[in-house]
Amino acid sequence: MKWQDGSTENAYITWVIEKAIVEVPNIANQYEYTGKEQSLKINDNNIYTVLNKTGEKTGKYTTYLVLKDASNYRWENTTEATFIFNWEIIDKEAGTAPVIA
Repeated sequence: MKWQDGSTENAYITWVIEKAIVEVPNIANQYEYTGKEQSLKINDNNIYTVLNKTGEKTGKYTTYLVLKDASNYRWENTTEATFIFNWEIIDKEAGTAPVIA
């Protein structure tokens, strides 16, 4: 068999399967104090696990989204397996300044 250019040598193609890109969910980063436990509006799914997504008192919280298969997936803006999301419960009556992300 001959190639279009007339050569008969073996042709080799190098290719790489890239990791699938996971979009970071759009989550509100500020909640108003209610006196009751509040939870981020995000749940585990088949791609990632959500850790530490609830809070009750005013203050800052950190939630972790952990890829279940970091060898085949990556977050859209980082190569890390864990995406760290910071959020806050504020007391509007106390005049807590808003969080600027």
